[in-house]
Amino acid sequence: MQPVKKKFACLSLFLSLMFMALTPTLAFSQPFANIELSSDSLAIYALQDVDAISVRVVGKDFSFQQQYTRNNIVLDLSSMKIRADGRYEYEVKGIKYTGESQVVNGNGRAQGTEMKESMVSSITGNFIVRGHTILSKF
Repeated sequence: MQPVKKKFACLSLFLSLMFMALTPTLAFSQPFANIELSSDSLAIYALQDVDAISVRVVGKDFSFQQQYTRNNIVLDLSSMKIRADGRYEYEVKGIKYTGESQVVNGNGRAQGTEMKESMVSSITGNFIVRGHTILSKF
């Protein structure tokens, strides 16, 4: 039984190293932005140069998603159209284009579509809204 476990451990290590070698390294060695919650807004302040920032906020029966090309963004509850009390989760992605592109076929896109290659870093979090005020994280 011992040799099988040893072979499995070696195979697992080999596959992990291969995956890391084939996966592009992110340009973001630290969080790419500071996220600040105030009583009525979600603020994103980029700490690194990014080409785009994608913001997604979801709650019960609610979804907001928008992409921005500026590095500092303040979104208040009304601009996100958050009207209901409840728990919300957010995901903020910093996108840096590598300058490379590739032609893709399929994947829901038209034949021969050119896609920009990018590196992406994500920050997630959550908050509670009551009485049109952000109270806290949950």
